[in-house]
Amino acid sequence: MAIWLIRGGSHGEFEQKFINDARVYVTWDGLNCNLSRLTDRKDIREALEKIYPDSKPKTLVNWVGQIWPFVHAMKKGDWIVVPLKGKPVVNIGEIVGDYEFDKSAVNPFYHYRTVKWIGSDIPRGNFGKDLLFSFGAFLTICRIQRNDAESRLIAMEKKYATLVWYARKSEDQIRTIPRVRELVYEVQREYPKECRMLEEIGDWSHGFNSGMLAATRFFLSIENEGVDTAQENFPRLDT
Repeated sequence: MAIWLIRGGSHGEFEQKFINDARVYVTWDGLNCNLSRLTDRKDIREALEKIYPDSKPKTLVNWVGQIWPFVHAMKKGDWIVVPLKGKPVVNIGEIVGDYEFDKSAVNPFYHYRTVKWIGSDIPRGNFGKDLLFSFGAFLTICRIQRNDAESRLIAMEKKYATLVWYARKSEDQIRTIPRVRELVYEVQREYPKECRMLEEIGDWSHGFNSGMLAATRFFLSIENEGVDTAQENFPRLDT
């Protein structure tokens, strides 16, 4: 699994469309040709030369390096990181669709991949400074590999998905379902500190449709700001 950075416009002007459509787009203006038919990087460069005849050679090479992976390298199951310009948050999605070309689409939304958003409005402060540096790359589309970003984000997702599952188990389930009880004990052994903190803040299993994001914010806030601040800012999920 790879992790890719994609920006929703140089000024964030396409971010809301990304979110609302559950898609990420190649947003080069006027790039209305089916890129999947261009099976070599030089073919994409030749197409760009025709559409943008005034562009410098180095610029075209740079663009090819961004467009090529969107069409030919990204895979279903890869993750997409979309840092938002309008507010200090990051959205994370999983690619669930192949490259698509829609000639009839409104410019510049001809090229897209469908995604499933798995993390929305995650504060930038929840990520280490080195990861934020990677998120701050000047490119519109690129793979994030520096600072062991891929394995760290995957590990973070696994940890907090596990804790979300743990938090949603009722006392009745733990008491009456042997397999649930066994798994709960495994989570407690693996994450003793986090489980104690969850117990301290009470029952937050009801209304848990935003659990992944809430848990991520809570535990990373503990690491960055301390438990008191984390508990004060933790969302009330029982409404």
